[in-house]
Amino acid sequence: GVRVLQETVTPLLGAKADPHLVDRISDLVLSKESVLGIHDLLIHDYGPGQRYASVHAELSDQYDAMVCHEILDHIENEAQRKLNIQLVIHFDPVSIDDDERLRLQQTITTVLRDMNPALSIHDLRLDRKTQPATVCFDLAIPYSLDIDPQYIHSQLLSKLKDTYQINMQIDRT
Repeated sequence: GVRVLQETVTPLLGAKADPHLVDRISDLVLSKESVLGIHDLLIHDYGPGQRYASVHAELSDQYDAMVCHEILDHIENEAQRKLNIQLVIHFDPVSIDDDERLRLQQTITTVLRDMNPALSIHDLRLDRKTQPATVCFDLAIPYSLDIDPQYIHSQLLSKLKDTYQINMQIDRT
């Protein structure tokens, strides 16, 4: 009786997502040529037929909003058919033709990799309306990594030589 109760209650209280399901969802979304990357995948499993997930998908900001909506709706429907999961996809536009943004992303990624290869960024945007311009991004820090985000912030500022402000959101992964 205890085992049956545990099997029923554990998903409701929260359990680590099945790595195989994470891979299947990731592979499905990333298999579309228009999807440049994904992040922030969350899965909620309430038992058979009651699985829900959300993910952020990066698409070029050159696409029309209606085109993006159609692409993501198609992926959500495919996830329902193939994986029996209700998937909601958030659209993150990426400026793929912005050389300055691409250079900043490379610089920040290199600095982080030198600090610890487990650090990564996503959702990088460049706000040129501020003086100096602000680079905004989400910094993914694994729970297992004991590192001070303020230290990371200061290292990035020194590398960017006060040319940019940094707006960094922390994602613990």
